[in-house]
Amino acid sequence: MAKRPVPKYDFKAFGAAIKAARTGRKESRKKVSDEMFISPRYLANIENKGQHPSLQIFFELMLRYNISVDQFHFVCMINLNSILATFPEWGQKVPPLSLFGGGEKRYHIS
Repeated sequence: MAKRPVPKYDFKAFGAAIKAARTGRKESRKKVSDEMFISPRYLANIENKGQHPSLQIFFELMLRYNISVDQFHFVCMINLNSILATFPEWGQKVPPLSLFGGGEKRYHIS
């Protein structure tokens, strides 16, 4: 049986937010890595390359730096809902937005 295609979420924005919060607190990558029992290279890859963190590390970083997952995962849907609330006649013309990837799909409302 073939694997179903699953789009991968782009974690670059999350990594950038983690790095900004960490540097804002003046915490070194080594200090955070030691406290979280992960390697500094793993943290650097999450911050700089958008490497997919494990679910446990993802939640620990969110809690450590008070970062809301909503700002990354639901921003497109919130914007779409606010547009459709303002212009309900556009509802049938807007295809579903992809929350995954680096924006390879672009939709325009005509």
